[in-house]
Amino acid sequence: MIKFIPVLISILIYSIIISLALIVFIIYAPFTLVDNKYSYLICSKNKARFEIGPNLIYTFNQSLDNFNDKKARKLCEYGLIKDYSDSLKTPPEKNYNFYPVYITESSWLDAIFLGFITYLSGLTIITFLIKLLKKI
Repeated sequence: MIKFIPVLISILIYSIIISLALIVFIIYAPFTLVDNKYSYLICSKNKARFEIGPNLIYTFNQSLDNFNDKKARKLCEYGLIKDYSDSLKTPPEKNYNFYPVYITESSWLDAIFLGFITYLSGLTIITFLIKLLKKI
């Protein structure tokens, strides 16, 4: 039984290294998100086009939440966004069309490279520690 303990510890350590490499791979895998800088809306009345980022309208998906929807309605109705005191009446109906622009962050090459580097770094550290412990 005692002979198997170092083998079990080695298997555990290598499993942790492989798990970390897989986690890094998953974290750096490509994903798509809305680019708030270039996404835009077009007003229904006057067909004016506004980019959402410079007008302080933000989203994380393909639609606007209630707060940003209210700002977009006021932007199309009054042509301004900074209604700090909320004194302007919000139009009851949606008066714009939202056109999100999507970008892809990271790449499969980045994910593979960083996962591989994590794996090699873990192996290097473990090899160094094993050699250090054998000297002691």
